[in-house]
Amino acid sequence: MSGKSINSTLDVKARKAFTYHLLKDIETLDYMLKNKLFPKDEIRIGAEQELAIVDKKMKPTCKSIEILKQIDSDLFTTELSQFNLEVNLEPLKLQAGVFDQIHEKLKEHLQHLKEKSKDLDVFFH
Repeated sequence: MSGKSINSTLDVKARKAFTYHLLKDIETLDYMLKNKLFPKDEIRIGAEQELAIVDKKMKPTCKSIEILKQIDSDLFTTELSQFNLEVNLEPLKLQAGVFDQIHEKLKEHLQHLKEKSKDLDVFFH
């Protein structure tokens, strides 16, 4: 054991927001299943990558809003805290080579992120 521990948030507002969004996602999934909204002819796969935003000393830095303004892309979004970002990749047809495509798309989006945020002195992990 490394001696590190994970503490749950003491922020009641943050826990309520997380629970609300989780329940909305479950309701949406339930609706889609009941109404047979999943395609039957073609299977697609999507991916998301969560990123921590840190400064040059590797300390979390709350610059997600500034970064999102610089990027101006619907593929990037915030997470619960302002030192995290998420990139959502476009769904692709599940077929041979799809994971290579996902990998290439992720690298493209991360390069775009780095270029657009280079003036903010941030790094992503």
